[in-house]
Amino acid sequence: MGGNAVSRAVRGYLLVDAALIAMVTAEMYGTTPQQTATCERTDNDQADSI
Repeated sequence: MGGNAVSRAVRGYLLVDAALIAMVTAEMYGTTPQQTATCERTDNDQADSI
């Protein structure tokens, strides 16, 4: 496989991995993946202001 194909495969793997982690985390905490993402952004914004 060429470098471009490897790059696409790795990028696809990382996207699927992130989506699955978001789904599992949402299931554990009883939220939706969108709510989890919103909380992460809010936490980062608060950390930046400290």
